[in-house]
Amino acid sequence: MSTIKSQPRATRRQIALQRRLTHHYVQGWAGEDEWQCLGGYSLLNNHIIQRDQDSWEWRNTVRVDAYPGAGMKEIERALRDTFARGCRCEHDCCGHVQDAAYKVVHIKGREWVVHGRSSRNV
Repeated sequence: MSTIKSQPRATRRQIALQRRLTHHYVQGWAGEDEWQCLGGYSLLNNHIIQRDQDSWEWRNTVRVDAYPGAGMKEIERALRDTFARGCRCEHDCCGHVQDAAYKVVHIKGREWVVHGRSSRNV
């Protein structure tokens, strides 16, 4: 049986929206690559479905405040890059969470939905 959690956000805190320009490092070390800031985003809502003990899917609705001139494809790529996360462990089965955005959908205006999966490295 899956657990469903949905949490509307009361505060609209701006988070940096960044696009990864180079891919010289694996995800855990992505901070060492070159990035370009395209503006910011606010998390409007998130929805989590737990599949089993070590994996779950999520859907985040965000409002993007991109800089003038940022195209739709650039924003989509930046959302994928921003929501990706990995660990820096040199061994397998460390138990850390890995995140990946697999689908980004533009709803209307500045609103986007980011679909993703998370799993524990076990």
